Amino acid sequence: MTASSIFPKNAILKEPRAFKTRKNRKNKERKPWHVLSAFSILLILIAILVITSWILNWANVHTNITTTTIDALGIYLKQNGTEVHILPGDSLFKEIFGDASLTNNQQQLNDLLHKWLGANRDYEFDRWDLRILSETTSVKIKALGVIDIFFAPIKGFVKQANIIIFVLIVGGFLFLVVQSKSLEGFSQGLIHKLKGKELWAIPPIMLFFSLCGTVEGLAEEALAFYAFSIPLMLIAGFDTMTGFLIVFLGAGIGVVGSTVVPFSIVPAINALNGASVDQGGPSNFITIGDGLVWRFITWFVVTSSAIGFVTWYAWRVKRHPDLSVTFKTATQDKKFFLANSYEKIKMDWRRKTTLAIFFLAYLIMLLYLINWDTLTGTNIMAKAGEKMNEKVPWLTAWIPGFGQGSLLEVSCFFLIGSIILGLINGLGEDKFIKEFMTGASDLLSVSLVIATASGIALVLEATYMQNLVLVGLENSIGSLNSNIGKLIILFLLFIPISIFIPSTSGFAVAIFPLLLNVVAVKDGNGEIIGAHDVLASGSVEAFVNANGFVNLWSPTSSLVLAGLAIARINYITYLKLMWKYFLALFALLILMLTFGGLIGGNIA
Repeated sequence: MTASSIFPKNAILKEPRAFKTRKNRKNKERKPWHVLSAFSILLILIAILVITSWILNWANVHTNITTTTIDALGIYLKQNGTEVHILPGDSLFKEIFGDASLTNNQQQLNDLLHKWLGANRDYEFDRWDLRILSETTSVKIKALGVIDIFFAPIKGFVKQANIIIFVLIVGGFLFLVVQSKSLEGFSQGLIHKLKGKELWAIPPIMLFFSLCGTVEGLAEEALAFYAFSIPLMLIAGFDTMTGFLIVFLGAGIGVVGSTVVPFSIVPAINALNGASVDQGGPSNFITIGDGLVWRFITWFVVTSSAIGFVTWYAWRVKRHPDLSVTFKTATQDKKFFLANSYEKIKMDWRRKTTLAIFFLAYLIMLLYLINWDTLTGTNIMAKAGEKMNEKVPWLTAWIPGFGQGSLLEVSCFFLIGSIILGLINGLGEDKFIKEFMTGASDLLSVSLVIATASGIALVLEATYMQNLVLVGLENSIGSLNSNIGKLIILFLLFIPISIFIPSTSGFAVAIFPLLLNVVAVKDGNGEIIGAHDVLASGSVEAFVNANGFVNLWSPTSSLVLAGLAIARINYITYLKLMWKYFLALFALLILMLTFGGLIGGNIA
């Protein structure tokens, strides 16, 4: 038998297969490390909590819960400083509460009273005429089942329905804006107007992205901007790191200094308000206007620091290209990013109008969610809303006045804005629905995270483990005499939590209900009467600062790795350049928390 009969003609002889030795196995290419999604992390946390509930239940662990029985006799109001005692049989009681009785849900009574006081400013709330009977009982930690692990996110969907509706509609709105390329055209215009002085284009572009970050939490949407920011910076004589930082650090530092972001500030405020109502406190425990000045000052300071750092780095690279952290790959980067010239986007009337509507929508959201009547001590907005509903029902018979509504009403505004964008850009019904649904679907993962995070709070509540956590928080934080110390400890605690829960909305929904007793003011009977002027808004500030800070460098943040992959920059190279700035930013954030704590009620 010949070799030709064994091997077919023109066959290629392969090398003999090597035996799998220990050395071969070591040299075998390893799979890249996979970072779990926020949903997976949260679901695992729920599973851990359920298992913990079994262990504590089997160990016969008990905790004390206080059951409060309220025997309502009436209500005390003050009319121009004079105390007025109103009983259920009085006509004024009927005017305030209608058919509701003092045995109704406390939230319903508070909402009815708040609405009436908003329209009758000569009256102010003094106190309920109550007989409070408190009973403390010892209960055993309750164990949940395996199926409950998967039922918890579903219950979370129900509880957070208002926020989820808002997130989905905003997602559709943002996708329409991004698809119009109006934001890209706006940034390109700045570059071309500053031709020859490209270095001075960096501050306004970063300021623009920071504004997007502080107002709407620009995150995943920022990935679309690297495709033009990096080529533009290379053409201007800078490097890929400059193009990356303009977008990533610009938007990221805006998120660190969030002022009215609907995916972090609003869920945190809603979580505190919801927890307050659950414990018999006011439904308007905290508003988006609380701490707004503090958050704005912080945003301005940290944004200035980021712009200064990137401008300094770009200036250094422009003068000495060999000092670029990506100098070794500069030739390959230019070949890759400048192979095709970037698309020049013309800012026609459609894109200019789209940009105007984008900013107008967020301005309306900001103005609508701030409780102006509380800030001004008047009832102008409440009465204006009621008059609008009564006199102009063809416009709206449901939407209350500015500062009187919630995310549901704001969702309506963004839906209207989306339809207007569809008409302006001539999308037609089919294309509009397709793009709007695509944008909403992009944020389905965020909605899932919100629901699952809410499931964590529900598990803690149902098993009574929340009481154990509350006692721990109050003992570790609440016992401190210094408000500044409490805020700094919260900030430090929020950093590791943010690594495992990088989603701002998921963090807010899971953690803030547990902080209520730490940031609330209580009367002599232990009842919640309001928010601490520094700790309530300060906890929100510490949260957005810590979460935004972590998302600038943590490998659990998909935005860091995705952006670096687009820019063709190694993660270690990025950290080598940024670690000193991150340390300075860390110190700066603690300084701003200290500043707010010292000033107190004037800005908080």
